[in-house]
Amino acid sequence: MDRPGARPFPADWRELIFDDASLQYRLRSRGKTIVREALRNVSLRIRRGEAIALVGPNGAGKSSLVNLICRLYDPTSGDVRLDSISLRDIRLDSLRRHVCLIPQHAILFNRSVADNIAFGLEDVDRDAIVEAAKATNAHDFISQLPHGYDTVIGEQGRMLSGGERQKIALARAFVRRPSILILDEPTTGLDHASQIEFLDLVGRAGQAGATVIYITHKQSELGRFERIFVFDAARHTISEAPAASAAERPGA
Repeated sequence: MDRPGARPFPADWRELIFDDASLQYRLRSRGKTIVREALRNVSLRIRRGEAIALVGPNGAGKSSLVNLICRLYDPTSGDVRLDSISLRDIRLDSLRRHVCLIPQHAILFNRSVADNIAFGLEDVDRDAIVEAAKATNAHDFISQLPHGYDTVIGEQGRMLSGGERQKIALARAFVRRPSILILDEPTTGLDHASQIEFLDLVGRAGQAGATVIYITHKQSELGRFERIFVFDAARHTISEAPAASAAERPGA
């Protein structure tokens, strides 16, 4: 729910700021409330237009950080801001229009390719859909489908390969022209050649002006990012590290 007076996503923001932000999950079990700490006193700044990587073992808090950016949860204490504007003071529909998340496994629907790329948007013309597909190297394989962009791809895109599904998900992001693009281990299950191609496509998003936040555990991917943040599962904290140092950490 929006706060009274909530405003649109600021077009001219410069930094995404975590200001001493903590997050706890409250879970119910056998009639009792269990508090689980996910993030503790996180302070970091992500500059607009940069590409960063988040690394660390499962359960260390990487997805929790993403939850705060997307406002699936609000901080238990502290704040997350765009410059001086708290994310809580930005309209949810506007925030989620400008922040795009690509999960590990692409979420696709039993609809046409075009509908999947334009999903959630109104009045997207075919030219914009095709442009996004070309930008993500999806146009050629889409054109070879039985009905091209009008081909129904089945539940979860079962007619497509893993690499093709991820390209459709990335095209969905491109057609939105997001300000912040978050990718959660998107190359999981892809062969080496497809991984390299996908990372190149992510680079195009950065070149187009998106701020890229990339979650990975693969050492081979870290060299593509300007800064790397390492999650400490025991302390629920985050620290910045050079690429070589991060790659040597367990779980990186």
